[in-house]
Amino acid sequence: MRHIISEYALIGLGVVWVLFGSWILVGDFFQPPPVLIQWSTETEFETAGFNIYRSNSLDGEFEQVNVQLIPAQADAAAGAQYSWEDTAAEAGRTYYYQLEDVEYNNSRTRHEPFSHTSATSSPIKLAVAISALVFGIALIFYGRFELRKKNLLHSPIVTT
Repeated sequence: MRHIISEYALIGLGVVWVLFGSWILVGDFFQPPPVLIQWSTETEFETAGFNIYRSNSLDGEFEQVNVQLIPAQADAAAGAQYSWEDTAAEAGRTYYYQLEDVEYNNSRTRHEPFSHTSATSSPIKLAVAISALVFGIALIFYGRFELRKKNLLHSPIVTT
């Protein structure tokens, strides 16, 4: 009985490793890290907030990507630090962004475009995920092999 429990433990541990490797792959490939856009201001006289525009090319059409106005945070004479995440960016693609200042009187000023290449999956994460999957599958097969071997040794032999 003691050996049977150890084979089931191997299988269970293998399942845990397979789930761990799968979790890494799903998290890294299906939800790449967002593009983080950061900017700062020196003063914000009459600034209501900011919009972010994105294009696939420098000379392409820029479309607003933030749903709501990003509100100004500083008082009129002081600047502030800002950041906004583009969670819709695809991994490995280069995007062009423009920042727009929106004043309380609704006047708008767009700044020069800048490019950003969104992050791709890490080779280290990929190696860990594949190692976890291989190790987990090996544990499952080894546990099943040992369990089957023990069952064959202990099964009665019927002769006719």
